[in-house]
Amino acid sequence: MRQLSKYLLLILILLVALTLSGLRLALPHINNYKQQIVEKIEDYSGIPIKIGLLDASWESFGPVLEVHDISLLHPRGKITIQRMIIALDVFKSLLHGRWQLREVIVDHVDSHSNFRMKQTSLNWHGLNKNNIKNILLYQLDHLMICNSKIIFPSPSGARIQFDIPSFTFLKTASHYRGEGDIVCSTHKGQQGKMQVRIDLHDKKGLLINGQVYLKADEFALKPWLGCFLESKMGLNTDKFSLVSWLFIRHGKIQSGRLVLNHGAAICNAENKQHAIMVDRLHLQMVRVDGGFYFYIPQLNFSTDEIAWPKGSLSALYLPAHLQSISHNKPEELRIRATDLQLELIEPIFTTLSFLMPDTILSYWGKIHPKGHITYIGLDIPLQQPERLRFVGSWEDVSWQLCKTFPGISHFDGIISGSSIHAGLRFSLEKIVYPSTNVLSKIPLKISHASGYTSFIQNDQGWFISGDHLNMKANSLFITGDCRYQHPKNIQSSLSMLSGTRFYDFRQTWRSFQEHFMMGAYLVDNSAGSQKIFVGYNPSLVCLKNTHDSPHNNQEQCEIFRRLINTGVLFCPTWMPHNNLRINLDFLKYCLRLEKRSSNSGGLIFQYITATIPSQKKEKFFINANFSGPFHAIHQFFKEVKISKFSGNFLNKIKVNGDVSGRLHAEIPFYGDKIKAKGNIDFKNNSILIKPLDNSIGHINGSLYFSNGNITSSLIRASWLGQPISFTIITSEVTEGVILNCMLKSDWQPANLPGISIELAKYFRGYAHWTTKVFLKLSCKAYISYEIQMNADLRDISSTLPAPLQHKACREALPLVLNAKGNIDSFILSGNLGRRNYFSSEFILQKHGIKLARAVWRDRTSKVPELPVSEVLIFNLPAFNGKEWLDLINPELIKKYKQKSYSFTYPEKINFTTPKLTLAGQIWHTITFSASKLENAIHINIDGNELNGLVILNNNMIQANFKYLHYDPEWSILSVADNNIIVHPSHIDHFPFSKWLSIKLRCHDGWIMGQRLQQVNFDITPNREALTLNYGLINTGNTQLIFEGFWKQKGIQNYTFLKGNLKGSDITSTSDYFGFNSLPKKSPFNIKCDLNWIGPPWRPYVRSINGSISIELGKGEIDKATVGSVGQILRLVSVDALLRKLKLDFSDTFGNRFYYDSIRGNGKLSNGVLATHDLLIDGLSADIAMNGLVNFITRRISMQAIVAPDLSSTVGVATAFIINPIVGAAVFAGSKVLAPLWNKISLICYNITGSLGDPSINKVLCK
Repeated sequence: MRQLSKYLLLILILLVALTLSGLRLALPHINNYKQQIVEKIEDYSGIPIKIGLLDASWESFGPVLEVHDISLLHPRGKITIQRMIIALDVFKSLLHGRWQLREVIVDHVDSHSNFRMKQTSLNWHGLNKNNIKNILLYQLDHLMICNSKIIFPSPSGARIQFDIPSFTFLKTASHYRGEGDIVCSTHKGQQGKMQVRIDLHDKKGLLINGQVYLKADEFALKPWLGCFLESKMGLNTDKFSLVSWLFIRHGKIQSGRLVLNHGAAICNAENKQHAIMVDRLHLQMVRVDGGFYFYIPQLNFSTDEIAWPKGSLSALYLPAHLQSISHNKPEELRIRATDLQLELIEPIFTTLSFLMPDTILSYWGKIHPKGHITYIGLDIPLQQPERLRFVGSWEDVSWQLCKTFPGISHFDGIISGSSIHAGLRFSLEKIVYPSTNVLSKIPLKISHASGYTSFIQNDQGWFISGDHLNMKANSLFITGDCRYQHPKNIQSSLSMLSGTRFYDFRQTWRSFQEHFMMGAYLVDNSAGSQKIFVGYNPSLVCLKNTHDSPHNNQEQCEIFRRLINTGVLFCPTWMPHNNLRINLDFLKYCLRLEKRSSNSGGLIFQYITATIPSQKKEKFFINANFSGPFHAIHQFFKEVKISKFSGNFLNKIKVNGDVSGRLHAEIPFYGDKIKAKGNIDFKNNSILIKPLDNSIGHINGSLYFSNGNITSSLIRASWLGQPISFTIITSEVTEGVILNCMLKSDWQPANLPGISIELAKYFRGYAHWTTKVFLKLSCKAYISYEIQMNADLRDISSTLPAPLQHKACREALPLVLNAKGNIDSFILSGNLGRRNYFSSEFILQKHGIKLARAVWRDRTSKVPELPVSEVLIFNLPAFNGKEWLDLINPELIKKYKQKSYSFTYPEKINFTTPKLTLAGQIWHTITFSASKLENAIHINIDGNELNGLVILNNNMIQANFKYLHYDPEWSILSVADNNIIVHPSHIDHFPFSKWLSIKLRCHDGWIMGQRLQQVNFDITPNREALTLNYGLINTGNTQLIFEGFWKQKGIQNYTFLKGNLKGSDITSTSDYFGFNSLPKKSPFNIKCDLNWIGPPWRPYVRSINGSISIELGKGEIDKATVGSVGQILRLVSVDALLRKLKLDFSDTFGNRFYYDSIRGNGKLSNGVLATHDLLIDGLSADIAMNGLVNFITRRISMQAIVAPDLSSTVGVATAFIINPIVGAAVFAGSKVLAPLWNKISLICYNITGSLGDPSINKVLCK
């Protein structure tokens, strides 16, 4: 089977090779088969064809066919080709299964067509547009057309010739490129030259991306217009030069750009010749939502050699979109234009006149409109043009008078809306309205007109209205409103309300027909009727059915005279009310003034009626609704002078927000007192009480006034963020006004402003309180008041520190506050519970409040007397000061300091308490007295545990204590898991910039169980560090001098400490501080210079660096037993070494070890202590030690050299430290020099292991 496949493949290859070889041999003789080839082509295309010569050759890719003198004859035209070269790629053809042309070159094509090209005109048997498309896009790699021309008839009938000097089309795997030049000409000569560039990309057989570039110079449009358009437009000559780009994205035209560099056209319209020119006109096109957006940013037009304004023009076409089943977006065209000049548009308008209705054209040529259109916009639903939307603005538009069409000059207007609802605001000058039998007897000349008109059309009918219409004509000025209603199935009606001002009444009245608005009687007597009123601008009101007027039923028109825009002064002290409307009703012998709304001093009055029901009553009765800001009501009350005291009271408050109400006033004709009553309604208003500088918000309720007396409904409001309800009653007395106010509410103290979140956690519940306020305002603006508040704190549970600790809910705790004072000061007194009473005096200042003096007494049953001088006296029960300090909110204090007001208090404060818990200690019988002297605060503190003076001056604390007993209950030092001393405080980061400088001097102290004769230190903070200077602790026999600083960088802490501890007797020192010392009776001097990462009380062991030196004088080491933890010699295991020596040399070492000195230096590096010169000069032996102590792992690695003879020098031991061999030599030399040392031995030890239980091994003995 495998052999058969091989044979078949060999046979197939052989057959293909033989076929290709045969074709290759036959190609030079292809001209002999020319007739047969022509017949096949004619059968396939159905077009007669002639060929002059055929020539072919074989190239590496396949055959190349060259055809000469091709001629195609057809009834619709003919085509001749001088030479055509066709190259076939055989291998690609076999691969794709279709003919694949490598190259086609066409030279000297001459095409003559007798028909206008259409999309369906290329259906010639097997050759159609799809076949041509497939050949160009898929089967042809390179096409070149040279020296060719194409002649065909244009839409206007003239024959157009395209000369193609060269055109090249090249296709790669996914890229199509083409370029060429085309010259357009007619029988009149050359009509333009075009350059074409095509750059397209193919993906999956679709041209999805690319661009097309076209440039045309001196191109004429006329040949491309149809005969109809050419005759209607009257186009004589036109030449344009343009450049255009067309961008294709995702197989669609995405955007384009056209630039008309220059061009001109001359048109004849209505026996006039117009020149239209363009220069650098840009047209942009972008695809938007399936439609297209066309935009001309600058209209670089000129008509009749006059340049247009630099306006813009845009158009947006949106096709119909189905957005949902019940809603779809119709097809729409939107047009926008700016800065258009009407007289310059006229040439284009008349050129395109065949597109316009005849009615518009007939008027346009006669009225000759002029003016400037600022902007215009049209939204045209193409399927429903009756729903047209528009907007526009124009300036200084004018046109001429024509028949019944009025002439207008200086017409300015703004219009917006749609064909259903539109509005027009206009202003124009010099209107000439022709005389008609309908409106005026003579031509009406209007010098000025302005106003706003609107139009509405719906299912109920159509309506036209005019608002704020103003017109000045002849000797008449009219202003007013009008309405024309034309509802369906109902008779139409016309209503007008207009104000008139007559400069020459008789001349003005001649302009109107008698029967148009009124009968002849009113026309004859209107001048006399007008004189009846005191005022100006008489008004004309017309309410009539248009079905009955103006001609059908003259007598049924309801017309009456009315005065509007009339000023009325109801009272000499009142502000005048303008724009009033006055009706006259002579049948009832009364006068009635009406105004729908009026503004007086910022106060809006609505539904105003001022009537005189009968002349016998001799009174005006005024009723009105009012609304507006409260200060306008205040001003109105002052003008009305309803009460001489209410104005002073209202001066003390400020109401934010508008209020409303109702006013009823009776004004007598002859100077009697005015009576006024009504109500004022509050809705979500706020009141600022100026003397207290405090606001009450969300006020809802009503005040009822009757002259100076005021009552209220239950008013609900919000004060200090809590709900409150109150009632007010005021009454006038001889001396002034008395106000009684009752307030009541249930408050949550935890939600009061100023209560921090931390403080609010300590109590919960509601406080029920009621307050009575009695206020008296005299005629001289003097205010006195009494306030009584009773609060029941029964429903509040508290976990506050002492003395308010552990108050359970429902446990009685009354709070009583009484305030009595005036606008300058008040006395506040009361009690909290049954045992705490207080009294205080406050002074109200311009920008704050001052606490002048106060006293608080514990364990009393009456209100204490105020102190004579300005001082604060607090006699408080025992309390926890630290817990109260933790509740203080620094941010709240900072916020109050930033306020424009201030709170001040006396410079002297006295404070006493039997017990104060602070800083971990209970202080008994504390007396605290603070006063301000010489710009500093002096604080004297006295108690059982301390006595001293503290001075606060310029961010510095100077503390000078005579005695101080400080022994906190919590342990200051504790041992962590790794036996490193740390402090229990959790504060690792604190902003030093907020610290105060501290200078402490203590002459007698008992601190944490130790008696200290003197303690001094200075602490100076800066931005990132806390510096300690002049540190001194003196116990009498021991002195510690120290300094250092604590630095914070970011969240990391660094500590530097340098100190010197010295004394005359180390035994006395250790006994004083309560610990056992290994050395005894030695003077000592210990120096250290250390630094580590971490706060001073919590060092990070691995970061400890620095140096330590120790020097002890003559002394002894007793019994060498386990001493106290923390001694330096214990750290290097001297005690363990001595115990070892005692066992090894019991005859030499007794219970005591005497020495002349102990000296040594150590260096700490990352928690490891290294020493090389620790020397003990003993009487019975000399000891030299070196090595390391690792405090991280708490292990030791030391070497000790011991010379047990007293005559041995330290030099021998020192030499052994450096080198055991050299040490032995030095030792031998010493024996030569001193023969008496025959009993001397030398011992070396290794000390290793843990610090608690080291291992000591002898390594050398000589």
